[in-house]
Amino acid sequence: MHTSTSLFSRPASSLLAIAVLCSTGGIAAADRSDRPQASQPTKEVGGGVAGIGCSCFGDLDASGIVDAADLAVLLGAWGGVGAADLDANGGVDAADLALLLGAWGFCPVAPANDLCENSIEIGEGVTAFCTINATSNGPVYGVNSPCNEFGYNSIYADVWYTYTAIGDGELTVSTCGTTWDTRLAVYGIPFAGPIGCPGGQFSLVGVIGCNDDAQNCQTGSKVTVPVVAGHQYKIRVGGFIGFEGNGTLDVDFVSAGSSCLDAIQLGSVDGLSVSGTTLDNDTGADQSPCGLSDTVAEWYSFENTCPGDNTKITISTCNEITDFDTVLTVWKQGMNGCTDTLVECNDDATGAACQIGGLQRKSRVSFFASPGAIYYVRVGGYNGQKGDFAINFG
Repeated sequence: MHTSTSLFSRPASSLLAIAVLCSTGGIAAADRSDRPQASQPTKEVGGGVAGIGCSCFGDLDASGIVDAADLAVLLGAWGGVGAADLDANGGVDAADLALLLGAWGFCPVAPANDLCENSIEIGEGVTAFCTINATSNGPVYGVNSPCNEFGYNSIYADVWYTYTAIGDGELTVSTCGTTWDTRLAVYGIPFAGPIGCPGGQFSLVGVIGCNDDAQNCQTGSKVTVPVVAGHQYKIRVGGFIGFEGNGTLDVDFVSAGSSCLDAIQLGSVDGLSVSGTTLDNDTGADQSPCGLSDTVAEWYSFENTCPGDNTKITISTCNEITDFDTVLTVWKQGMNGCTDTLVECNDDATGAACQIGGLQRKSRVSFFASPGAIYYVRVGGYNGQKGDFAINFG
């Protein structure tokens, strides 16, 4: 979704009022499936090996230590050329072996992102990190429960990253799989824009999530926090006191409203228009019964507050904000959950406002709603298309 003002609660969608009340009357709608299968760009996955930082001369596998693994690399390259040619004389030989043995042991260089001020920008995906020879930033960056284990409320030998949220939702950061005792903390501020570092008399940067030992993660760490589109967050990775080493940091974002179980709750929908986007959504397992491969969607829920059994509600993506081929579906909640009863599904609706490039591409549904019933609205994209939209209720 687009915007939100709260850092510490689930983001809400941006709402634009339109003076339309619960109404009666019919609509015309028609489905077509003869359009070309338009392609959409896929999300770039960031990360990579940014932030290893503590490798040094002779550390051929960039592990932060010159050891037997590097010796194996050198011997495997014997007589050839490449990174193992430490003296750059054109071949891997005894001179290079002597240089490697002379550098044996932990690298004396601190990671490039040792200090918060030098944090490295990362995106979603897996990032290799190394905390060997990193400093501990001290009590000024202390964390609280549930990271305060055995009276130790800081993070030892820490390195820092910066993440910018691509949408409203939840961010999960994990070192699960790392073989030593890690600690994680995520810091944020209550507004969009560049983020500073925690600490200081007037700093607004605070801990929004931390973890020492995550469940089913052995001594690795995992934390999930709510994030807001355009806001930056500091990710602090280190260890329990005395622990440092190499590991991988897994960063995963899930958009709010990506499933009916995580639907964005709306209040009264009388005269309401909700602007949103599916650009921050990944491909899901569900899809509508009237679209083709519309596996990327945004979900909303609302309770019908209009009195009477003959209340007709119309929901439409036919407006100038909607910029892709939508598929609109409504379910009624029941004993079997949020998709208990299919109410309406529409791929293409008629009317000039429902067109893109002169073709019917936007959607509209209309149905009689039961008083007090809870409905789930799914905005998908034909053949996996993504984009921005607004849904109007009337």
